[in-house]
Amino acid sequence: MMRWLLLGSLALAGLLAGGVALAHDGGRDGLTKPMVLRFLDVSVNEEFLDVEPKGTEVPSPGDTAFFDNVLRNLADTETKGTFDGKCTFLIGGMADCRGHVVLPGGKIELGGGIDFSTGPTSFEAAVLGGTGRYDNVVGEATITQIAEGRSRLVLELIPSFRRP
Repeated sequence: MMRWLLLGSLALAGLLAGGVALAHDGGRDGLTKPMVLRFLDVSVNEEFLDVEPKGTEVPSPGDTAFFDNVLRNLADTETKGTFDGKCTFLIGGMADCRGHVVLPGGKIELGGGIDFSTGPTSFEAAVLGGTGRYDNVVGEATITQIAEGRSRLVLELIPSFRRP
């Protein structure tokens, strides 16, 4: 369960074979058209901070799961970036999750509330923004677990504004 909680930390919809699939290109001033990025999200390091009351089977409020993952193309032949973040647990299986996707040319910030009480195998989070070629993005991230320590991460990016 802890592994899924860590994978579930973010992320965060249609999955195809291939590496990074770009619908449209983005430049230095951000995206001009929608873009879809698809990755294999591979766990590298996980940590779990268990606060009082310690040792409960279900995460208690304040417990925090941290993760540090590598993003690879879907064929698992090439590293494309990294994905790190954390989920801080609230009451009733809810968690406040935040993550950072680091890619050549920029970063993408993800976040949202995730309900772990139902044991999801797929969930969504918001694309909150970015830097570099992703500095004007919003959208949705979907994470789908495919095996222990492996998930598919799909980022559906939409330009939020056009720079003058």
